[in-house]
Amino acid sequence: MNNNLFKMSNSEIDDFLFRLIINILRENNDIININHLINNLLIKTNYVKSKKYKNVVNYLKINHKSLTKFIEKFFAFSIIRQENIIKIKLNEENIPLKPFINDWVIVDNEFDNL
Repeated sequence: MNNNLFKMSNSEIDDFLFRLIINILRENNDIININHLINNLLIKTNYVKSKKYKNVVNYLKINHKSLTKFIEKFFAFSIIRQENIIKIKLNEENIPLKPFINDWVIVDNEFDNL
């Protein structure tokens, strides 16, 4: 990927970062300390520059509040909290699942009119 990452739509950037995180986790036996994940993200995208975002971690902070909030949206990842350490684990079987969306869905109850 060239330095046009931030010229893409947010959903395309999110998809790229999702696939990049999967690759980083696979390179690290499917589990990684979050600090190492951040370092890997910065190293693998150090060519990406933008006036709006300093780097991909800054993009995640602005658009998703944090890396962990972004990761929580996907069934493909688990967050493991141990004392002062946060680890991210890859759930290989869940990669094809759609991301979790934190929006309310209004469902009409067909029994209301009875």
